[in-house]
Amino acid sequence: MEFPIIKKAYRVFHKDDIHEINKPWTQVEVVYGKNANEAKARVQMEFNCPYTELRARRLKDSDIVETPDGTKIKSLAEYNKKWKEWRSKMINLVESSPNAMVYIWSGQWRSYWRPNCNGYTISKDHAGIYPIKEAWANVSHCGLEKQISFEIIQ
Repeated sequence: MEFPIIKKAYRVFHKDDIHEINKPWTQVEVVYGKNANEAKARVQMEFNCPYTELRARRLKDSDIVETPDGTKIKSLAEYNKKWKEWRSKMINLVESSPNAMVYIWSGQWRSYWRPNCNGYTISKDHAGIYPIKEAWANVSHCGLEKQISFEIIQ
C-alpha cells in the first residue's frame, strides 16, 4: 500500500562520526526534510557544524505519510501495526460473540450500513442488521480509513 509522503526522514551525521554517538548531531535520531540537503541544513543550523562535513541517509520506514482518511502517520509500518490491532480486536469480538447481531458503523461516513450492504444511513431504523460473522466477512478487507466498528444489538 503506497501513501503520499508528507515529509522524508533522514539520519544526519558528521562524515567522520558515522560510528560514533558522542557528537550532538549524531544523537538526532530522525530529521525531516524535502530532501537530504534540507535535512542537513536543519542540523547545521541547530548545531552550528559545517554543512560540507555532514552526511544524510534516508530512513524510509520513518517517513511521515498521509493515509486516505487524511491522517498523518510515521511510515507504513505504523499503519500496518494499527491495522493489525484493529483486525485483532474485531476478530476477538466475532469469536467472543459468534451469535450476535450487529449494526456496521462506518466512521468515515459517520453512518450505519444499510441492509444488504447497500449504502449508508444515519438512522438505526434504516440500518441493516447483520449476523456478526457475515458482518466481519463484509468488512474484513477494509482499511483503517473506513473506521469500521460493530455495534452489538442487545
